[in-house]
Amino acid sequence: MPWQTHRPNRHLHASVDHSLHGEGAEIRNPEGHLVQIDDVAWNHVLEQHVEMSEYLEETMTAIEMPDNREPDLQAGRERYFREGGPLRWIRVVTEFSGDFDRVVTAFPQSNDPRTGGWRR
Repeated sequence: MPWQTHRPNRHLHASVDHSLHGEGAEIRNPEGHLVQIDDVAWNHVLEQHVEMSEYLEETMTAIEMPDNREPDLQAGRERYFREGGPLRWIRVVTEFSGDFDRVVTAFPQSNDPRTGGWRR
């Protein structure tokens, strides 16, 4: 399922425009659970990691088709990883939020999460 903004039948074309313009975006994780990102979360990502500005689509794809997943150190959160992005991997942290999960942050990392390296 392609990810889309909250407006029905309107897809967000991140390859052309890397902003949410006040609209959230959503996608389903491999179990079919809805995961949403809003402007506040994406702006947080960009404030902390400006290099992610070209990777909104890849960030959402990391949730839909992760190469690796693990629980976050903070209870009620999960980490999704996908190869790609400005470094070797994109890490997306989501928080369980009732009917849907929400993206808390996303950032690049250079090490392979499957090797047990950086675990913060």
